[in-house]
Amino acid sequence: MISFFPSSSDPYHALYRYRYRWYKSSTASEGEGDDDAKPYPTFRLNLGFLLSLYSLLSLYFMRMLFCFFLYGLIIVAVLDDIKRMCDSRR
Repeated sequence: MISFFPSSSDPYHALYRYRYRWYKSSTASEGEGDDDAKPYPTFRLNLGFLLSLYSLLSLYFMRMLFCFFLYGLIIVAVLDDIKRMCDSRR
């Protein structure tokens, strides 16, 4: 499936998408580069990708903070038990 971006109102810088990659149209090579109209990939970041990346990273960091907090509680509890055992033997 081929989809055009931007619309046909900008024919000299039109980009088209083919198999999930962006390419420059053959009309865009006018006055800028060679005229063999060889398409080259252009990388575009959309807002949905950035939001999903942010949500994944925030979930990762929240899980990491939770694990640090939980392991800290476990370590404090174990050290407290060891201290009590040592104090009870005196």
